[in-house]
Amino acid sequence: MPRLLRAVLVTIAITAVVVAMRRLHLWDHFSIDRMRALVDSAGPFGPLVFIGIFIAGFFLPGPEILMVAFGGVLFGTFWGFVYSWIACILGTTAPFVLVRYSAQAWAQRALQDRFPRIRALDDRLERHGVVTVILLRLLLFLGPPLNWSLGASRVRMRDYVLGTGIGILPGIGLTVFLADRISDAGSSSELLTLEVIGPAAVLFAVIAVGVTLGRRMMRRSAARHAAGGGQTHGHAAREPRAVERGKQRGRRVGASESQHLR
Repeated sequence: MPRLLRAVLVTIAITAVVVAMRRLHLWDHFSIDRMRALVDSAGPFGPLVFIGIFIAGFFLPGPEILMVAFGGVLFGTFWGFVYSWIACILGTTAPFVLVRYSAQAWAQRALQDRFPRIRALDDRLERHGVVTVILLRLLLFLGPPLNWSLGASRVRMRDYVLGTGIGILPGIGLTVFLADRISDAGSSSELLTLEVIGPAAVLFAVIAVGVTLGRRMMRRSAARHAAGGGQTHGHAAREPRAVERGKQRGRRVGASESQHLR
């Protein structure tokens, strides 16, 4: 599919989502009382309504973590976690796919001779996709720029989905757990119990370790890239070498043919 056509289709898709949200006044439901009324009115399809609104929210500016908290308040810790995790997987994959099939080639050309730190991270994403995405999710969680920028990278879609699914587990778990406990607590003193503080401390520790490892990973990638003289690795580096080998074979064949004719 031509790149221009892809860009047009992406623009149409994003515009359709924005127009639909405005026509349906979905932003009016971004309060816990209105969201609860909307979910309750849908009956057994309430979770699907919640997931649908959650996914649409990834295309508009707004804190996705607020929707995760809504899931904990509306459905409790367990089901709030399940529904929020499903919505986050689908919601983060949608912009990734849109960018992957419309702007990846342009982004890779832009990175070819510029932005060495981003190129270093791109190399790591291609070689160690799952681990790198997990650390980035622990570091940035559901940050919208991460969804779009990873779509322009060389990370495999399978690695992106798997890494995202694992990397967002602690953040979603902590958010729905605290949201559920806070909504049920009659006073602040009920939150100062081992049942609440213990799991929250463990999840905070996991996120803190992930953030630390993520920062170290980015620094090491940039240092390795600088030490290597800015050379790229993986598929992007193999392409020029393959082209050069093809040219050399072509020259050898041409030379042998000319000698045979003589």
